[in-house]
Amino acid sequence: MKKLSIILVDWNGYSLRRNKVLGENSIKCGLGRILDKMNKYHAGMDFELNLIINCKDEDEQNSQWYTLPFLFKNYWSLTNEKYKSLQNKYPFINNVYFRDNTDMDIGAYNYGLDILRSENYQGDVLFMNTSVILPSRDGWLGDYQRLFYREDNTGLCGTTLNHNNNISQPPIFMPHVQSFFLYTNTDILMKVFDNRLPCNSSNTNSVFISDGSTYSEKDRIIVNGEIGISQRVLNQGYSIRCSSFPDFNYKNGDDWLIPVYDIRYKRKYLQFANQA
Repeated sequence: MKKLSIILVDWNGYSLRRNKVLGENSIKCGLGRILDKMNKYHAGMDFELNLIINCKDEDEQNSQWYTLPFLFKNYWSLTNEKYKSLQNKYPFINNVYFRDNTDMDIGAYNYGLDILRSENYQGDVLFMNTSVILPSRDGWLGDYQRLFYREDNTGLCGTTLNHNNNISQPPIFMPHVQSFFLYTNTDILMKVFDNRLPCNSSNTNSVFISDGSTYSEKDRIIVNGEIGISQRVLNQGYSIRCSSFPDFNYKNGDDWLIPVYDIRYKRKYLQFANQA
């Protein structure tokens, strides 16, 4: 059984247990729920976990608290302690890291990747954020590993695939694994990305397509980061797949045989579209 390192990302503006609205669906997610499930159910394989907390912009923090600096300092000390204390409760957490929110989740994934490289880690890697629901059963992570290695040429595996770049209008066919759950390994990461995952601020092999519109920073992160990661994997000759449609393994030039819309927003797919 191959070893696995999980990079788990949360934003300190979120509560540990939250409800996320996705169109017709409302899902119960959050860091606390994920860690509880990891603790309760055996993953089916050994793993290590680094928790990375994206922090609110410092200027925003200061603008809210500058009149009471002693409260500001105490507030963030308590906030950081909340996450640090999770190490005592969940022994599978290696460490907790804090960073600014540059490039949001993708920036945090890069931060985690830098940690793995500094440790000369080699093996499977799972990048995930706290909007995913973990299943209530043993062996869930081992099942993911088996899906990833079912065919030799898989480069990236996730919970769901999306057919389009929906940021550009009209939408453009740019298939990708949705970035709240990305399973791969260090061999793929080194061959495809070398030093960094693509994201908005890095401008590394950007895939952003301008149609004359003004895009938000988040839009650019989605296209350059979430979509860009899969596009780079596909352009290197690898395939992408997901647990929602486990028999569909897409590589460039294949027919698209699953729904073309974001299934997380459809009630009929609620049971598995948001679940690892």
